[in-house]
Amino acid sequence: MVSSLSLIHKNLNVTVTDAANELGITHPHVSQLAKKLIAAKLISFRTNPKDRRSRIIALTAKGKAMVDDLEPLWSTISEAVSD
Repeated sequence: MVSSLSLIHKNLNVTVTDAANELGITHPHVSQLAKKLIAAKLISFRTNPKDRRSRIIALTAKGKAMVDDLEPLWSTISEAVSD
């Protein structure tokens, strides 16, 4: 779940298909994960203006706040792993 929030945070126009490809998981898995994140009010969907059949995943204000809180922790972990 954390990696998906980070992906959405870094990419403003992520579709379900893009997220599945980037995370290396299936489209249905991303959809299931998205339902949980929507229920937690961390993300929302909006229609993709380039393709009305697809949806763009966006962080809500609550999701942005959570990512902002977690960002220093992710940086620390990344630095520790790369040493």
